[in-house]
Amino acid sequence: MVCRVGKRHLIVEEANAIGTAYLRLDLVPGDARVELQDLFRKYLDSRLATDRDQESPAATEAKRAEGTALQEEIWTKALAALRREGVPPDSWMLLVPALNG
Repeated sequence: MVCRVGKRHLIVEEANAIGTAYLRLDLVPGDARVELQDLFRKYLDSRLATDRDQESPAATEAKRAEGTALQEEIWTKALAALRREGVPPDSWMLLVPALNG
């Protein structure tokens, strides 16, 4: 069991990681950026819902599964966007670790 201070710390770390990754989406082309930003908003909504409604284990598990699916979609689409012609190679070094964190 995670103590209250430890849980708060984990929440802050996750929020910072999501924020950093979201900002680094500026490294991908415009149309892909808009789609990825939308997926990030959906992911964040899913994460908030997971933590908010803990009374129903089935609902919590469904939200976790939704979040995992969104993570996979974000990963796949971000890599595809980074492979496009004209995307600076340094974009990989900045965005991929942020998505993987």
